[in-house]
Amino acid sequence: MLKFVFISPHYDDAVGSCACLIDWLIRKKYSVDILTVFSRQYIGKKSELAQNILDFCGLEDGVVERTFENKKACSYLHVNDVDLLFYDAIYRKNAQGRWIYNSFVDLFGNVNEEDNILLQMLFQEIQNKYMTYETFLFFPSAKGGHVAHKVINQVGFLLKNAGYNVCFYDEFSYNEKYCYLSALNQKKIFFSFEELNIKINAVKFYKSQHRMLFPNKSVEEYYINMNQLNNKWFELYYTFPGEKNLIDIF
Repeated sequence: MLKFVFISPHYDDAVGSCACLIDWLIRKKYSVDILTVFSRQYIGKKSELAQNILDFCGLEDGVVERTFENKKACSYLHVNDVDLLFYDAIYRKNAQGRWIYNSFVDLFGNVNEEDNILLQMLFQEIQNKYMTYETFLFFPSAKGGHVAHKVINQVGFLLKNAGYNVCFYDEFSYNEKYCYLSALNQKKIFFSFEELNIKINAVKFYKSQHRMLFPNKSVEEYYINMNQLNNKWFELYYTFPGEKNLIDIF
């Protein structure tokens, strides 16, 4: 049976972006995983950048609290919750013990060459975990420019080149200031308000992120006003041109 895997850089990314499709697949009795990559707890003194982010979100540890939020959201959606246990960008150091990303400019800049090894490790980990070509993999578009999303986006292309079924999803809460995928086909998948409401309810579990993601509106206002067309709501996915893609069945 075909398996669908939504690769999420952080705990809220796949749910906040793809929960309507995830819910649809679950209701159709498909096997669905949400694979969160950067979900390893960091023990020790954190960088100033990391501490500022945690303080802004009202978090003490970050990973522990967000893991708990994610488990509640995944339980609500009845989706498999899988952690890959790599350090997030704000917790990664280079060989000399210096923080690789130590400012917001770094965090939304270029992927540091120190992360080339990480790219290969992630490629191998995901390949080992989902070796069957009957698995369909969804990767983030990285349109917001966050280095964690860029890294995972690049892994998606590596797996595509290795012959895996790959497409990309449009992340919520980001402006279109950056995207690797401008040459790919855009596919809108439409959902009803009832289906959108499932997504809204799932995102509500990520309370620690609401202040950062929805600074001027409620979760409901954000999603009801976003991607609406003719009283339907859509999620946006990207597929490779000239290729028959399983996303076309939706």
